[in-house]
Amino acid sequence: MLHKLFSSKVRIELLSTFFLHPEKSLYLRELERITGEDYKNISNELRNLESIGLLTSSKSGNLKYFHANPGFLIYSELKSIFFKVRGAPGLLKQVLNVFEGSDII
Repeated sequence: MLHKLFSSKVRIELLSTFFLHPEKSLYLRELERITGEDYKNISNELRNLESIGLLTSSKSGNLKYFHANPGFLIYSELKSIFFKVRGAPGLLKQVLNVFEGSDII
């Protein structure tokens, strides 16, 4: 359903990640590892999402961190849609991807 509503699989994966972890700031390579998507495609989508204000960014050293912008006009509505459609299985997959390779799992 989300694939018909949103034109990009990468965008869906990024939005799912940021809605699941709204308190986190993530840089490009982290997002590549978490989503399993291509670096260049992620970079393009981050630029798109930042340009409309859904994501914001900050720099620390040579890394650019992206984070969700809860002040975005329809942030709550989009987040609600993602939780309803992705449900627990999709959210669980995202959580496991974040911790893959760590001592926690």
